[in-house]
Amino acid sequence: MNKTIYVIIALAAVCIIAAFVYIAIEICQRKKSAAGEDTAALEDAQEICMKILTHSGLMLFTEAERQYGSGTGSLKLSAVKAQVLAMLPDWVKAIVDMDWLIKQIEAKLTEAKEQWKANENLSMIANSNSFQNGKSSPKQVTVK
Repeated sequence: MNKTIYVIIALAAVCIIAAFVYIAIEICQRKKSAAGEDTAALEDAQEICMKILTHSGLMLFTEAERQYGSGTGSLKLSAVKAQVLAMLPDWVKAIVDMDWLIKQIEAKLTEAKEQWKANENLSMIANSNSFQNGKSSPKQVTVK
């Protein structure tokens, strides 16, 4: 009878160990699943940021350039960043890395500068801060 008790205890120990292994595997799988959901949410948030920058970036940069003029790069960047953040839903602001967002804003600024160079009317609007202050009159702008 003593051997039977030892066998039962050994089998119970194996069952308990197997249960712990099963629980550990389940926890790992849930963490992986949650990490996948976090990655998907981050990708969605970044896509929203890029859509805002794509659709509003040129206007935001042109207005900042017009409003603040040359030599105020950090001020213009801060103004555009604040405007972009104001457009974002709270859940996006909570998970998007601000360094990533600044890099995307700077990349869109480079694109805006290229568009200003390619389009005289855009360039004139961006550089018309003296008109805003009443110092000069604007040239006739032809909209195509």
